[in-house]
Amino acid sequence: MTDLTLKCQSRFKTHPEEEEIMRSVGEWIRRHQVIAFFAITFIISHVLGISGAFLFSGDHPAERIMQFFIVRFLLFGPALAGLVVAEVCAKEHQVGWHPSRLKALIASWMLACLVSMLYVWRTTPDYPGLAYTFTISALGALFPAFVISGAFSRVASIRDYLSTLVRPRGSIVWYLVAILTFPAVHLLGNGITRVLGLAAPPAGSGLDFEIIGLATITFVHVLFYTGGINEESGWRGFALPRLQVRFSPLLACLIIWVFHLLWELPFDTFLSHSSWPVMSRLVWMPSWSILFVWLYNRTKGSILAPVLFHASMNSMNPLMRILPPTDAGTFLLVAFAVFALVSDRMWRRLPVDSLAVYNEHRQAA
Repeated sequence: MTDLTLKCQSRFKTHPEEEEIMRSVGEWIRRHQVIAFFAITFIISHVLGISGAFLFSGDHPAERIMQFFIVRFLLFGPALAGLVVAEVCAKEHQVGWHPSRLKALIASWMLACLVSMLYVWRTTPDYPGLAYTFTISALGALFPAFVISGAFSRVASIRDYLSTLVRPRGSIVWYLVAILTFPAVHLLGNGITRVLGLAAPPAGSGLDFEIIGLATITFVHVLFYTGGINEESGWRGFALPRLQVRFSPLLACLIIWVFHLLWELPFDTFLSHSSWPVMSRLVWMPSWSILFVWLYNRTKGSILAPVLFHASMNSMNPLMRILPPTDAGTFLLVAFAVFALVSDRMWRRLPVDSLAVYNEHRQAA
């Protein structure tokens, strides 16, 4: 063995005290998975992510690329936190990647990269150019691709955690409900407002291919990047089934709502120029949260249902030109949430054998 090898081994050798600290931290995370998840989420998004975004805040192209990458990183805080805790809690660790995971990574990266490029092209008035768009899209696409590929991980705890992103459970009806709820609420709300002769917000031009195309690409972009996989893989995919071990769906819903609200608060404060985002999260977000949980439980613990629901909710922004929000639509959404709450008796705990309740002894095949 050469002197250089001995020096390297000596340099990177872990001391017994460090090993004991790591074991203690790992054991604490395994015993307090939900608390660890929330803590790591805030560390990734608020401590590392926001500070990094401010650090690279210049106008130089390289700094703008780094800032874009860091923003993607902080937005994926919930999903990455779930992966960290699932990895720590794994009973056995496999070295290397399964070929299926590598294929899923490449395929999902290519699709996510294409979606990002199309979204920038359709929504940026001053198009930044193909080379720049491809660079930021290729880097940002690494995050959803990494999360999706986890459904094919060699590690059982990660595979079990993310499997329903690609192998959803439950009836297709609930996935249609997830996609169509917000368009239906806006459409019916506008119809009711006009039938009753109430004061309605001005509507824009009629539905055309441009609006349909923009709404479609927004939906897919949200699904991959800004509320779908990045958030719901954590809030509902990781935290919810573990909270439902001890609490009713309603109480679990309220706990997630509080932490989700706190997580969104810095973005609303610094990026929004009105009080609407904060007010919407305080007043209307509980209704959304109930429906997120309801759909997750109705699909037997499938992450894909809340992912689609979140994507549908956020993709309504371009459609507001022809279907603006109304008080009647808000009332319908709240009424739907109350119906879901009462019909499923969400104040009662789920049976322990429910697939929507975490069970460490049940791993994905």
